Amino acid sequence: MLRQIRIGNNIASKLFDLDAVSSEDELIITNISGLSPSDIEIQSGDFTGDGGYIQGTRLAKRNVVFTFSINPQYATNRSAGKIRNDLYTSLFTQGGIFIHLWDDDYPGFYKDSMQPNIILNGTVDSVNTEMMVKDLTAQVSVLVPYPYLKAYWPHNKYYDPTETAVTEPYEANAPSGISVQLEVMSPVNIVRLGSNNPGYSDSKLMTLVHPTSFATDDIIDIMTQPGERAILVNGEDKMAYLQPESPWIMAYKDPLKLFAYSSYAFDGKVNIRALSYRLRYWGI
Repeated sequence: MLRQIRIGNNIASKLFDLDAVSSEDELIITNISGLSPSDIEIQSGDFTGDGGYIQGTRLAKRNVVFTFSINPQYATNRSAGKIRNDLYTSLFTQGGIFIHLWDDDYPGFYKDSMQPNIILNGTVDSVNTEMMVKDLTAQVSVLVPYPYLKAYWPHNKYYDPTETAVTEPYEANAPSGISVQLEVMSPVNIVRLGSNNPGYSDSKLMTLVHPTSFATDDIIDIMTQPGERAILVNGEDKMAYLQPESPWIMAYKDPLKLFAYSSYAFDGKVNIRALSYRLRYWGI
């Protein structure tokens, strides 16, 4: 499943090949935990009598733990102690670190069909090393506040100026926000952005209402990623145009289908110019 891992900070990084371990490698990754879905934290209250009730749920922070085998290189005067010191220095004297995991070349490695290309950002919270043992090891724990695994590269697409509906792949297993750019083709006071199939039960619809009228060639940017949500018209914040009942459209299943219109589906008054999103995973 995973073939290569790069771990680093704003100063330097190190590449680990999981399927091409050499006897000259000073640090060898032998295990990684914490890439499965984060635990679900459940907020609950107690009844005055027996039992209780659920108040809500949320995903917990992710804790990724690397187990390294320390491989001294006595021919080059690289003892286990020196390797440990380098490990401490690189992890504890810098700020946050990034973890990049991918398998670009070997589909089905370790009998798993997934080919991840994922980036994580976190902070080392502990390094535990075993010294008085025959097999020297080190465990590095990284606390990752963001519980989802997100793709290293965004999916960016630009369209012909006549597209009113687009379909893109979404081969991930957790919902992700999108950034979509619309263009108004004729004066209207209502702009709608929908997902999936118009008129069906799985369709979601965002509605923007202008107090007077959108003008021809107006550019509308809609960002739905939690924590970064925004609606811009010609670069100006127009969040107030969004109707209260409108849901924030997310990419959550394959394929991602979007359509834009004013009065009725595919009326040609609003076109889709561009779309961007990152795949997000509960875990791998």
